[in-house]
Amino acid sequence: MCVIIILTSHITKMGFKSRWLSGLLNGRLDGFALDNYCIQDLDSRFPCNHIGQGACIIKNQMFIPVGLGTEQHPSIIYVWNLQRKCLDNIQNFQSQVPHEFEDCDFYNHKLIMQTNGGGAVRFK
Repeated sequence: MCVIIILTSHITKMGFKSRWLSGLLNGRLDGFALDNYCIQDLDSRFPCNHIGQGACIIKNQMFIPVGLGTEQHPSIIYVWNLQRKCLDNIQNFQSQVPHEFEDCDFYNHKLIMQTNGGGAVRFK
């Protein structure tokens, strides 16, 4: 099950960060969560049995890389719209990038994916 938690910006201040991390480790969000829900409750196209790691957010969209780069667990990027709470896009990159997706971020407006075995991949 995938749970999304969007946090307020004031947790990055040192005084709040330690308290927030302490609360999170004890299973509490102490009122810092803005939104907390399961993607599968809103869109059944997002699998609950995926292999996922890093994700990144840009312009109200969260890019969620999943998969091991195998036929059973292909390399897929899910794009979740945080404002509308729906999937905007699902892209299967198994044939182009047959490696496990580890983490992603944007650099110069391009998606960069760190893979296990294939290095860093830049998407157009």
